[in-house]
Amino acid sequence: MKFLLSGQFYNIGDLTEEMNKAFLLLHASYFGNHYYDLAEFKTSALAFFDGHQNNYDAHDIFFNNFTILWKQLLNQSRFSEAEDLWNFSINIAREWENVNADHFIHKGTPYYFWGMTTILKGDLDNGFSLMHQALEEDVRTSGQDFPDTPGRAF
Repeated sequence: MKFLLSGQFYNIGDLTEEMNKAFLLLHASYFGNHYYDLAEFKTSALAFFDGHQNNYDAHDIFFNNFTILWKQLLNQSRFSEAEDLWNFSINIAREWENVNADHFIHKGTPYYFWGMTTILKGDLDNGFSLMHQALEEDVRTSGQDFPDTPGRAF
């Protein structure tokens, strides 16, 4: 899905209408300095996960939609805020998993990007730990001991 903000085009993965709107509002709040209640985003995300149980491709699209903001934060050397972004996204997934104990959200993508962030910041120990968590997620959701994923490549 392509959208225009502040004279620049961006692409995010197409999800549900409600989730697309939530991501647009999230991006608009960041790029346009408008207030957006993150509790509203979380409510939309939890509803999205309800409708996409065990759909790991949809989970990857969801988490990849944060990368526009992540790249912008990295370009501005705002590493702590970039880490907070991934922590926020993972906490939503964990909250959903706590209520839906028999189902998992694939969190390899946010762990990978969070790990990259901490490594770029110079925190190698935490970065490697997060990369390991990304790989554990990839192994769990793929059912393969050696999945062909960025976490394993790292």
